[in-house]
Amino acid sequence: MSTQKAVTTEATNALGEKVQMHLCSEPTKVAEDIYDRLKYKKMPLGKIRLCSTQ
Repeated sequence: MSTQKAVTTEATNALGEKVQMHLCSEPTKVAEDIYDRLKYKKMPLGKIRLCSTQ
């Protein structure tokens, strides 16, 4: 599905922690229909936030 994208963003917050955010875009209606028929999740990543000290 080339219409659905996943993005990873990385930054350092004010506390010096490394923060990573994984985001996945909303699928189109056609993609949702295909996912339903294959019993796949519509948004495989959702929104994930990871923090770690450096």
